[in-house]
Amino acid sequence: MSMQVSTLNTLSLEPLDRLLAQHRFGNSDYLTKQSHACYRRRLGKVSVHLPVAGQLLDILCGAEVYVQYRVFGDTAVRSAVQHALCRLVLQQAEPETQYGLTLKQCEEVFRATIRLLKEGKCAPLGSALTSRLRPDPYQPWIWSEERPDDVFAQTFRSVIYNVYDGPSEQLITPTFHETAMLEKGAQLLSELLPLSSRSALRHVHLIAVFPAVGSWTTRASSSEFTLSGTIFLNRNLISNPWLVAEHLLHEALHQQLYDFRRGHSLLKPDFDEGRIICSLWNVPDSTVQDNYWDIFRALAALHVYTHLALLSSLAEQRASDLEGVYGKLKMIKSSTALARAHYLAEQIKALSWEELGAAGKYYVDWFSSVLDFLDPSPPPQGSYVHLLLDRYRKESREVEFFLTRAEQPNFPHQMMTLVKEEIRGIRRVLVAMNAQADLRRFNDAVTSIFDEKSSTFFSHEHPGTQFSQVRKIIAKTILDVSQDGYTLSESRIPDQMIKEIIESSSESLKNLVGR
Repeated sequence: MSMQVSTLNTLSLEPLDRLLAQHRFGNSDYLTKQSHACYRRRLGKVSVHLPVAGQLLDILCGAEVYVQYRVFGDTAVRSAVQHALCRLVLQQAEPETQYGLTLKQCEEVFRATIRLLKEGKCAPLGSALTSRLRPDPYQPWIWSEERPDDVFAQTFRSVIYNVYDGPSEQLITPTFHETAMLEKGAQLLSELLPLSSRSALRHVHLIAVFPAVGSWTTRASSSEFTLSGTIFLNRNLISNPWLVAEHLLHEALHQQLYDFRRGHSLLKPDFDEGRIICSLWNVPDSTVQDNYWDIFRALAALHVYTHLALLSSLAEQRASDLEGVYGKLKMIKSSTALARAHYLAEQIKALSWEELGAAGKYYVDWFSSVLDFLDPSPPPQGSYVHLLLDRYRKESREVEFFLTRAEQPNFPHQMMTLVKEEIRGIRRVLVAMNAQADLRRFNDAVTSIFDEKSSTFFSHEHPGTQFSQVRKIIAKTILDVSQDGYTLSESRIPDQMIKEIIESSSESLKNLVGR
């Protein structure tokens, strides 16, 4: 695989941090100003029908910049503005349609915000919270379940319930240790990307931690456009400052793009429903096909992976100095982030270029130029085997986790059938490539741990571990036979065969693990 990024020294990468923070796509002052203008327009439209919205708008127009920042950035206030506007528009077009908060609830939020401002406070949700990520006044608050259950908290819970399809699990109050870990992760992020991370975090007003149970289990972190201003982190990842730093930046960048999206022509005005892009490294879901992304999500991911490539590159260069304070490096590899970003830029240009507005095209071109600097030797055009292997390994971990909890007596037998199909498929690929030496090594490695005739493993280890061992052999064989780490053959026929094997396995596992 391309290792060019490792040859770039820290001094050559640090100016990118400044560039990402100062460029219009990442300049928090500029983006916040545009976002505020958008919310002022929306409040003005709502005020035609709800006078209290006009009263709030008048107060905010005369308020200090920081006051506007906290009110317009608050998730409860943003939701009230958006839901009120949508309800008023829908009432005219489709009177029977219901949407989110009622107009009465929106009015209550506006009135409560006016009362708060008159009391000299300016953060609707944050004003009743005590913990903040860092002392900087522009840093986000940390949600606590002990926060008073006022109209802002009720609104917050209501919109979470709607957006996440009514999860029964509650958010949690981080422990003292978890709060300290969040702060340590933020400190690490500031050491690695002092300027662009600070700019991104200015678009986050609240951090909420969720338990790793139920519908939240598979989410490491989360953001939603309709819940802008708040990011959600899985409690399980708040055990390592490197992971905290990565996911803080990841979700903060989503918030930054949400604010950019409100004031710029990312897509053409007449955009309806464009083509979807498959994120090959993600495990497909049987209900929502979570690895198929619309153009907005693809643009957001390009934004995130470009920044994560820089973050991880700096982390890898400085690991020996920082691990004494923050522990062993545990973060997405820079090569992985780069590969995904390159793929997304390529797919957007190939499939969705004509759907982009002027800002959208400039956005993709500009981040592509950043990628070119970070990785002068990108993956070959149209390559994808390396991305599929990411999914393949991820599924191995998923199966290993699931098998430890599986109660179905026939599940291991079904898994054995899948293992045999994958082994036979890889043999066909090696034969097609005329890779006889690799085929012999592969057979020796597989037959040392798995008896195909009896469909049994020689080891007495857990079935999930044994399944993972076979997949490790398969993944290593694919990488060994690849000349560049990205493709198998100029004809791309073996590449397509690998794709069919992995996608077929994904489909089978989808049913086996009940994904």
